[in-house]
Amino acid sequence: MFSFSDIFSPNLEIFEFSDTGRGLRAKNDIAENEILFSISLDNVLSRKTVLHSLDLKAKEYVQNLKTEDLLSSYICIERNKSESFWKPYFDTLPSCSDLAQIYLADFKDILPEYVKNKIVAKNETFRASFETLKKINPNVDYKQFLEASLLGTQKILLNINKDALSKNDSISMIPFFDMFNHSPNVSVDTKVENNTFQIITKTPYKSGEQVFINYGSHDNWTLLLEYGFTISSNPMHQVRLDDILLQYLKSNKETFQFIEKIGLLNEYFVSKNEIGWRLQTVVLLTQYTHENIDLAATLPIVMNNRKTFEESFGKRVFKGSKNNGSYIEAMKISERVKVVIKKAVEIKLAQLKEKLNSIENIKYIEMVKNVYKEECSILSPILNVRDLEDIYT
Repeated sequence: MFSFSDIFSPNLEIFEFSDTGRGLRAKNDIAENEILFSISLDNVLSRKTVLHSLDLKAKEYVQNLKTEDLLSSYICIERNKSESFWKPYFDTLPSCSDLAQIYLADFKDILPEYVKNKIVAKNETFRASFETLKKINPNVDYKQFLEASLLGTQKILLNINKDALSKNDSISMIPFFDMFNHSPNVSVDTKVENNTFQIITKTPYKSGEQVFINYGSHDNWTLLLEYGFTISSNPMHQVRLDDILLQYLKSNKETFQFIEKIGLLNEYFVSKNEIGWRLQTVVLLTQYTHENIDLAATLPIVMNNRKTFEESFGKRVFKGSKNNGSYIEAMKISERVKVVIKKAVEIKLAQLKEKLNSIENIKYIEMVKNVYKEECSILSPILNVRDLEDIYT
């Protein structure tokens, strides 16, 4: 198999960092648009290369699997072999045994409801694929397959197969790709040229700095479930208030049914940078009866989240003699909206603190605690200011 120098820039070296663990460090200054990584597609684990390497019987069982599940199954098969072309690569992969416990253990109860739902859905998918794998190799147990499925840092989308019928056909596993750590604050480009996959940095680096790539715009729950880590001060992280807001909305059956009708019954969040548009919208809607709302105008405004909700609702949505499109009336309503949002934040903050006190110190559960601590740091300032605009302007 190929060596480090065959695929990585000569300006990179492996280094053990105190905060992120193993990663890649700049040996020299790295300029914008420099190629960091380059590998032949013949050495990439893709649907094409996997199916090509399987015998006819195995192909018959797995050819209908989604590409992501096919790759996971193939890793299980190859890891159980005494000799494999991919062994040098597999030997470098991190252990996912601890992360797998989140999908197997009872402490899923400490997670938010929508995160638990993601785990349940993924487990159902994993189980279905595992049943197919057992027909090929009965010796593989579920935990082995689960660990292989959780090696997500190496799976990326590539437009390798131009004839692919779906994006799943262009998912590939790039050997040694996981040596790059993730940062939401950097930018990279990827391209395929002359049968070679390349990573090009759009962020320059000084000698001695860690060189990152960006896995995408993920909050910490996604990073934990998909990749097994979280990052502090993650600008992409959002605190979901769904459970609290739904209880509040259900107190008025008519309003609840109206909000359900226009499709706004979830995804109420607060982040470091904003109070979510859906959260502002549904709370504002509770201040009116649905007869006073121009339904035809509601959805376009919900989609246009860059306008202030006071102006949008005051001028375009609400009608009737009492409001008459009045901006001042909308501003009065918005003050009540802020009161409701603050109360929801207060309840959520109390829930988070209660969870923090009840969580044991286990490796990946410690990461869960860190996510909750970060959520507390996002919510706390909201309770300590007179106007929410003082935070978000």
